[in-house]
Amino acid sequence: MDYNDGAPKPSIVTTKHNTTDLVTTTVMNGLGQVIGTQLTSDTEGVVYNDLTYDGFGRKYQVYNPYRGSQGPYTMYTYDTAGRLKRTDNPDGTYSTSTFLSNCATFTVYNADNSVVSTTKKCYEDLG
Repeated sequence: MDYNDGAPKPSIVTTKHNTTDLVTTTVMNGLGQVIGTQLTSDTEGVVYNDLTYDGFGRKYQVYNPYRGSQGPYTMYTYDTAGRLKRTDNPDGTYSTSTFLSNCATFTVYNADNSVVSTTKKCYEDLG
């Protein structure tokens, strides 16, 4: 494993030796957050997997692995308390979380907005 803290971004290169060599590079931003990985040993070209963060340092978008230009991604939205509120998937499906008092409700939807499942969890007060 090699570490490179030089410009433009710090990175870590990992080589795994099995029957074939697997070389990946982990790219980080100036805060040390992983903003992408690159599979550099693929004979068909580099495979990228990028992610972005919102202004509070929370995961915002995670791109599907790609070659060339970025493609579909999963997007995360948070409520004002910093809790995960919604996850939008590239295929149009999504999930939501709602919080009321000491209960949380988690709902999964198909791309046509029909409900797949709903789970409600309630917790005892800590008083």
